[in-house]
Amino acid sequence: MYIKIVIVDINKNDFMFFFILKLKSLFSSNTNIISPILIYTFLHYINKDLDFYLPLFILSSIGLISGYIYYQKTKNYIKTLIIFFISISISTYSVFLMGGIGNVGFIWSILLIGIVYFLLPIKYANRFVLFYTTLIVFSILLYLKGIINLPYEKSSLITIVISIVITAYVANTIIQETLENLQKLAKLANFDTLTMVYNRRKILQILNDELDRAKRYKRPLSILMIDVDNFKKLNDNFGHQFGDKVLQDFAILLKNIVRKTDVIGRTGGEEFLVILPETDLEGAKYVAEKIRKAVEDYFKGHCTIDITVSIGVAQVREPICSIDSILHEADIAMYKAKGAGKNRVEIYKYENTGQSPNLKFG
Repeated sequence: MYIKIVIVDINKNDFMFFFILKLKSLFSSNTNIISPILIYTFLHYINKDLDFYLPLFILSSIGLISGYIYYQKTKNYIKTLIIFFISISISTYSVFLMGGIGNVGFIWSILLIGIVYFLLPIKYANRFVLFYTTLIVFSILLYLKGIINLPYEKSSLITIVISIVITAYVANTIIQETLENLQKLAKLANFDTLTMVYNRRKILQILNDELDRAKRYKRPLSILMIDVDNFKKLNDNFGHQFGDKVLQDFAILLKNIVRKTDVIGRTGGEEFLVILPETDLEGAKYVAEKIRKAVEDYFKGHCTIDITVSIGVAQVREPICSIDSILHEADIAMYKAKGAGKNRVEIYKYENTGQSPNLKFG
């Protein structure tokens, strides 16, 4: 089996899209009229005592149809899947009780457990498998006490239980390791590996979302464009390892200063972007000055040379309506800070410099 996974933003619900479409085509098919008859005939061939189990299969079918109707109304993948698996488990449990051809009906229970772990979130899968396994074990205990009949040799019951437990353990382990690997890949896709802040692609994506939110709810939003002063000279004179350490320490400083709701990203080289939701121009200027002073003091205590930053501050305002516009204004303010001697904070002032062009992504 070949599975292709594209790492962008991993969402397990996406795996269910085609599954739901298949169910939709199944329930809308004209063959639905004869499907119950064919299923009944097949199961009757497997076990002649089907009349006892037929209500269970009918209940399972009703559950599947109900799950489909629920999905059509709510579009809730997870709850729909839970309904589906509960319904299917009724059928697999019935097959387990009947034994099937060659008394290997328990295999369907093993397959169900594997599928549950693949399609459901891990916490729901664990709960479902615990319940289902308990049901199987309880049925075996009733059989051993002579309360019910099962078509299995008593010597094979322990093998059945072990097979189910091993399947659940292996499936759980595989899914856990897969999710961990996907999280690592997603982290690599979204974070700058040197400073462990968001990379350019991710920080601009977040800025776009915050910009939409600020415009929709008419809330303040400011950004800081930060550049490490004379960084090229630092690399040339002291080497790239020293420059990397400066960037890493600077990123840690930023994380310790800004709020949890603020977002930090490295946009390239020695430039960083800080997004400040619910922050006006004065509030952003205060944060920027706090960052500038902290950087100056920190590196004075750790280096024999002066390491400083220049910061440009800009706020979303009418008629600003694009990422490029707000970034352009922050850039103007930052370069003004550099031109005024560096180690400074400058605010973009619309009334003095004019409106920046409302650029569009090409």
